[in-house]
Amino acid sequence: MRNWFCCFLISLCLFPVAKGQEEARIRSVRFTGNQTFGKGELMEVIQLKPTNIISRLVFKKGVNYFSEQQYEADQLNIIHFYQNEGFPDVVMAPLSYRLSKNGKRIRIVYDIREGEPYVFGKINYQTDSAAYALPRLTRREKRFLSYRIASKKGERVREEAIRNDQQLLVQTVGDGGYPYASVEPMLQPDTLTRQANLTWQIQRNHPAFFSTTSLEGTSVVAPRKVMRQLQYKQGESWSQKKLDDTQKSIFALGVFSVVSVKALIGQEKPDSIPIRIFLKDAPRLSSRFGIGYGREERLRTFVELQLLRFPGGVSRVTLNTRYSYIEPINVSLKFTQPAFPFRSSNLQLNPYFILQNEPAYELRRYGGEAGLLYRFGNYLTSNLTLYTENINLALVNKDLVYDPAATAKVYDKAGVSAGAIYSSLTPQLDPETGFSASANVKWNTALLNGRYPFVRFLGKVVYYYRVNRTVILASKYQLGGIQPVENGSFIPIDERFFGGGNASVRGWSRHQLGPVNAEGDPVGGLSTMEFSVEPRVQVMNNVVVALFLDGGNVWRNSMTYRFNDLRFAAGFGIRVKTPIGPVGIDLARPVVDVEKSWQLHLNIGNPF
Repeated sequence: MRNWFCCFLISLCLFPVAKGQEEARIRSVRFTGNQTFGKGELMEVIQLKPTNIISRLVFKKGVNYFSEQQYEADQLNIIHFYQNEGFPDVVMAPLSYRLSKNGKRIRIVYDIREGEPYVFGKINYQTDSAAYALPRLTRREKRFLSYRIASKKGERVREEAIRNDQQLLVQTVGDGGYPYASVEPMLQPDTLTRQANLTWQIQRNHPAFFSTTSLEGTSVVAPRKVMRQLQYKQGESWSQKKLDDTQKSIFALGVFSVVSVKALIGQEKPDSIPIRIFLKDAPRLSSRFGIGYGREERLRTFVELQLLRFPGGVSRVTLNTRYSYIEPINVSLKFTQPAFPFRSSNLQLNPYFILQNEPAYELRRYGGEAGLLYRFGNYLTSNLTLYTENINLALVNKDLVYDPAATAKVYDKAGVSAGAIYSSLTPQLDPETGFSASANVKWNTALLNGRYPFVRFLGKVVYYYRVNRTVILASKYQLGGIQPVENGSFIPIDERFFGGGNASVRGWSRHQLGPVNAEGDPVGGLSTMEFSVEPRVQVMNNVVVALFLDGGNVWRNSMTYRFNDLRFAAGFGIRVKTPIGPVGIDLARPVVDVEKSWQLHLNIGNPF
């Protein structure tokens, strides 16, 4: 009887604590013992999270209350996360928390015992080569896998890496003519060495070939123009990549709203696979309109009208008008002939008229371009452009120190421009991984004798590296120069380089970094160098905080790059992810410099 009564009293004492614990609002979450993964990565795994005022007001998130049942579920989620990342022996300590005095708030602790991870040992490939008298892996397959596969010796055993490599192997073997291939991983862990040997069991099965191709759907485009875009031929060995490239090539014509390329395989797994292409025409007349605001451009708008199949076939014409403080008038009429003269090239003719206001000058520009764009696969694009234009210059800075020829107000330019860009950035609107490299060379008076012969080049590299699930490291490197063809030849001010602004060294306003005249006005230079390093941290679902360091300068003389003359700026920014890309604010100021003023930049899109 006495024992029963004591238990009853203890339960009465514990009940209010447990009840108060369940009704407490989560004040903070802390992780201990997590040596491999940071708090940001682990917060993505659990459900019990504190909510701040911004989350409740802006994103309409409710208050999170503690639940012991959810806490145990979060512990299981953390265990599964660690096991998938190569920590099979991970364990979680019992519930740990601290309740406030009034019992309304609670601080949660997740205590983790990671254990030792497993790493990959030997990587072996076991194929059905004996059954089909084939080598284990072809030279092309080995070369492709050596660059792309993630399951390498010494790397931590991660389930995601194995799963992605399995899909990669199926794709690689399939593109070699074996669409019915299957790949299975076999892991052999060694508890003493903490290594796991991985054997890929590859079953190629029988080969297959492309058969006939049929067109379906509603389209007024001639079938021969579509069939010309096929990346395969009837009777060739099967390749899913060629099928995907065919879809991209047809869609790149720009006249279809729907392009579906499907292999008719079925249950019987035939040796010859027929292809069906379904097409739906895009509206012949379409329009786009946009409006925004930026620190430099201020109010900006654009209106675009596009007419397809003009004058016929797959050609199109696009009228584009833009307005901003920097370009009060920007009108262009672009004619595009896709797949001319080659399957992967486009011919473009583009007359334009531009009124431009810059801190150093104002000008009226009209002219035209004739360009040829060529695509080398999915990542590399090149262009060759012939241009001619007339410049009517109104100098804001009357006293330019470069050359007396600056007094020329009206002049013509004509020449050739060539460039290339390689880009593996993904996704394109808001990149998280990959890099891009671009280069452009412009030779003025290359075709027609003119007043200002020069060669201008600009190269740029952008690199994105995902550090973990919440941190992305972005960097940019840029180098440019102008070389007069004739010694001492004057370079027009609209061709020179200027530094400073939201896409340059952000501690200076637009065009305020670089050479100046006696009055302190920017006059531009013939050499430029810039770089930026920017860690971006995702603090909420759609909110990113960035810290950045920019460096660079513009030099007066040609091919002059002085590292001891570089200028630096540091700052931070807040970006909100939207369907049209990130929108945000950057705040920066020069460092180790006599200039100490802060610069505010409003951006739509990332600075680079």
